[in-house]
Amino acid sequence: MSENVRRYFFEDEGLPADPVSGERPRRLRYLSGGEWRDSRSGKCMSCYDPSTGAVIAQAPQCSAAEVEQAIQAAGDVLKVIEVVEYACGAPQLMKGESLMNASVGVDTVRYNESLGVFAGIAPWNFPAMIPQGWMAPLCIALGNTIVLKLASFVPQTSMRIAELWAEAGLPPGVMNVVTAGRAEAEILLGHPAIRGVSFVGSTSVGKRIYQAAAANGKRVQCLTEAKNHALVLRDAVLERAA
Repeated sequence: MSENVRRYFFEDEGLPADPVSGERPRRLRYLSGGEWRDSRSGKCMSCYDPSTGAVIAQAPQCSAAEVEQAIQAAGDVLKVIEVVEYACGAPQLMKGESLMNASVGVDTVRYNESLGVFAGIAPWNFPAMIPQGWMAPLCIALGNTIVLKLASFVPQTSMRIAELWAEAGLPPGVMNVVTAGRAEAEILLGHPAIRGVSFVGSTSVGKRIYQAAAANGKRVQCLTEAKNHALVLRDAVLERAA
């Protein structure tokens, strides 16, 4: 694999340069099975610099087949559980418990076991903390794999951290990263290989994700409607900002 394909982006000479900075937007890839791949969907979503409004990157709108590919790449967790436990200190969290004489002549033992593939659907306003802080480390430390669906407006922070995971030795397929439209993202809510879904974002979307994923027998957690300050600049569309 060439060094260029190892990166989450490439410079596309076909994209117009920003008239102020003179820089061309980056063309982003998606991560599946330990390899940054170019989407074949032919569709892209623009990422903007909030201070200037300039387009700084084009994120791929992954096709249904590419989302499926990312799910399949995150399969067998049993091969990496031992490494994850020692690397992340998970043995302390993975301990079960036992109770003698729960009833006459009966002892009970409980084991904690990993489940499989989880999906993390991240919001735009915390591009590093939520997908790479709340979601991926805890999921992986307990022996599971994850498919992160990043917010299409701000995917580069999490993509760069994913590169660092790979450089640190994370096995291929343990973490997978996609950017996709609504229809393709909903594959994660119904796919039989996905065991659970974690979402942070708006209440309306969270309710829909919870209902859809729970109806398909998945474990779901949806954290919704946090409050954060914002600056509305003069060039903003006031109705949309409100």
